[in-house]
Amino acid sequence: MREEKMLVSNLRCEYLNNPLGIDEITPRLSWQSSDIRNGACQTAYQLVAASTLQKLETNPDLWDSGKIKTDKSLDIIYAGKNLSSRQTVLWRVRIWDKAGEVSAWSDIASFELGLLKPSDWKAKWIGKPVKKMKISQPCPYLRKVISLKPGVKKARVYVTARGLFELHINGKRIGEDYFTPGWTDYNKRIQYLVYDVTAELSAGSSVLGAILGDGWFAGFLVWDKKHYLYGHQLSLLLQLEAEYLDGKREVFSSDSTWKTTTGPILKSDIYNGETYDAKKELKNWDKVEGKDSSWKKASVFAAPKAPLVAKCHAPVRKQEKLPALKQTEPKKGVHIFDLGQNMVGWAEIKLNEKAGRAVKIRYGEMLNSDGTLYTANLRSAECTDRYICKGNGLEIFEPHFTFHGFRYVEVTGLAKKPSKTDISGMVIHSDIPATGKFECSDKLVSRLQKNIVWGQKGNFLEVPTDCPQRNERLGWTGDAQVFIRTAAFNRDVAAFFTKWCADLSDSQSPDGIFPLVVPDVIRAKGWCAPAWSDAGIICPWNVYLCYGDKRILERQYDSMKSWIEWQRRSSVNFINYSESNIGDWLGLDVCEGKITKALTP
Repeated sequence: MREEKMLVSNLRCEYLNNPLGIDEITPRLSWQSSDIRNGACQTAYQLVAASTLQKLETNPDLWDSGKIKTDKSLDIIYAGKNLSSRQTVLWRVRIWDKAGEVSAWSDIASFELGLLKPSDWKAKWIGKPVKKMKISQPCPYLRKVISLKPGVKKARVYVTARGLFELHINGKRIGEDYFTPGWTDYNKRIQYLVYDVTAELSAGSSVLGAILGDGWFAGFLVWDKKHYLYGHQLSLLLQLEAEYLDGKREVFSSDSTWKTTTGPILKSDIYNGETYDAKKELKNWDKVEGKDSSWKKASVFAAPKAPLVAKCHAPVRKQEKLPALKQTEPKKGVHIFDLGQNMVGWAEIKLNEKAGRAVKIRYGEMLNSDGTLYTANLRSAECTDRYICKGNGLEIFEPHFTFHGFRYVEVTGLAKKPSKTDISGMVIHSDIPATGKFECSDKLVSRLQKNIVWGQKGNFLEVPTDCPQRNERLGWTGDAQVFIRTAAFNRDVAAFFTKWCADLSDSQSPDGIFPLVVPDVIRAKGWCAPAWSDAGIICPWNVYLCYGDKRILERQYDSMKSWIEWQRRSSVNFINYSESNIGDWLGLDVCEGKITKALTP
């Protein structure tokens, strides 16, 4: 009966469940406890960690905390033996109640270290050479045939890109993640991911493959049609490490022996959408039987100066699939599908057309009075996907490296009248667990909360953004600092904001200024303002308030102090008169384009 009273569950490391590939050598461990008795609470815990299951159950070889008298169950800092690259740690915990009774051991959790030292990386940055152009270019495909010995016990892929990557092994897309490796200032930090690919590999030949996309690295960003803000040369860094039953390890790395070409993705840009020519598909490109005799040798590029860091927060993933609720044809051949909800992601479209038929898919949040798609608010962002059919029966299309903010989908170019079931909405956002909910008897108030939740879904995509639809989608600091407390009520945003606070530090100028958008793609000297740039103080402080996280304050303290000192130096009687002050962004004077100084020094 003791187990029914006290249950220990939801074991997490660095806010993540069983993370694979972290670079914290003293990670923080947390758990939750439940007890059916009134007033029940934890009074002590014991945490054990080991390198194998047998040792965990018999004689933990990494750490045995002993009985620690405390009610604390959050951010318990690992204090066992020193950890090294690639190391797997198994751990579990038990607790004591007020009466001194001890619970059963929790289920076993784990975490695994990534590649902690630059020397651990044997891979080279590779890709297909391109020249700078004013338009988006076709997405490169890369592949390599490798040979494995019998007896693969464990296999890991360590992978990142300058740009975005989609990883394939033996005909299978690896992982459920999108927009990897994510958005950072590529000049300061580049994130990498780790995947367990043991099940995808066996003795004999295997194919490693990847597709690269422009993403934030090389795609169009900001409102003045800029791209290549971080660079123009897309490149892949990949290292597969296979461990055999005899204890030996074999490493396969991206290098000049890989091959590259382009295929059906003629362009894929976050603002402007994707063009996909299915007639150019590369048959079996990610399988052993695929032919690559016409592919070119991959080029090796110089490694960037920015350090590689393990991705420390949940990646973007598909979350929901929404059916079209209504279909209209406001003009002949113009088909409008209503998903019933403003969302972020893309449309999955089913087609059955002749080869060469070009279908255009546009996205919008509203309709004009005549029922046509309203796109004026998108400004210069095209927000358009195009699909050229290969013509051999049913074809299903989803884009690879773009996303849209929309409720309505417009489809043109069809020879056959579509069905309402031909369009579905794929909802995507950073895969952050929901933690709180609210509803009440007032339908309008409940609807308001629902709108807030959907707004958070749509704007928490790698970084906290201002909007998901037009030619902006930037990490505005003012928006983030205002919303963070609400965000923490709705979802477990600790890891998400921990990463973004590191982005804040990366974007801070030497004299202490936090810019108005982070990552800083505006790069305007002195472009900051109170309230907005105060995100550098408010966001880490709220992570501490909501999660008891002292480490984020320790790590952000110097940057927080620098901003305060800049404010002190730049203010008159503690009032800041910066020319870049935005003020009340929704004030009528601002909305009418009549921005005025509220105060004069």
